[in-house]
Amino acid sequence: MAVVLPIQGFTLKAFALAYAFALLIDAPQFAVAATTSPLDLQIARLETRWAHLTFEIHDRPVKADEAARLAQDSRALALQYPGRPEPLVWEAVACAAEAGARGGVDALVLVGEARKLLERAEPLATRSPDDAVIYSSLGILYGRAPGFPIGFGDAAKARAYFGKALALDPDGARTNLLYGEFLIRHGDSAGGRRALERVLAALPRPGQAVEDKGLRASAARLLSKLRPDGPGPA
Repeated sequence: MAVVLPIQGFTLKAFALAYAFALLIDAPQFAVAATTSPLDLQIARLETRWAHLTFEIHDRPVKADEAARLAQDSRALALQYPGRPEPLVWEAVACAAEAGARGGVDALVLVGEARKLLERAEPLATRSPDDAVIYSSLGILYGRAPGFPIGFGDAAKARAYFGKALALDPDGARTNLLYGEFLIRHGDSAGGRRALERVLAALPRPGQAVEDKGLRASAARLLSKLRPDGPGPA
């Protein structure tokens, strides 16, 4: 269910939005230096936990509880390392994962909190490829959220954020998965297909087998819903 069709009704819209985040929200790609710092090691542990809860836990209540714990631990790390964007981004990702697992109207509250955290992280970015996660995550949030008066959705803002992400990380699997889904939802199936094919072509990353497998599977699901030679979803 990677492509979510429009659903009438506030509660069901919130659920569809949240479920999409469970499958598609970007995972931070902050590189671990050759000489790892305490923060590097803790970020690596958060990433491992995120990949496990996103791609290997299928029970929604268990997934929601684990996401809540991940958000709590990320929040504590942000207090320990003020001025660093990584813990803020991880807390945002965890909030979105919890929204996807819990569903319902409450998901919009969690998604709004994720947006605030990412916007706090944005001024701290150094414009390195690792920072693409901030912009691509904001892109999927603005692209998926309902518009005014229910939510903060804004396709133009989403497109602008994706442009920033791709400028930093043009071939990244995470960035292209989110961008491809966005393009398909907004009628550009050809562009979406190209982005998703870049996900499938991305080289495996050492130590990231679970996440790489999940990203490729999500891209393949989206591609399977496109007509082989047509303009839109199958």
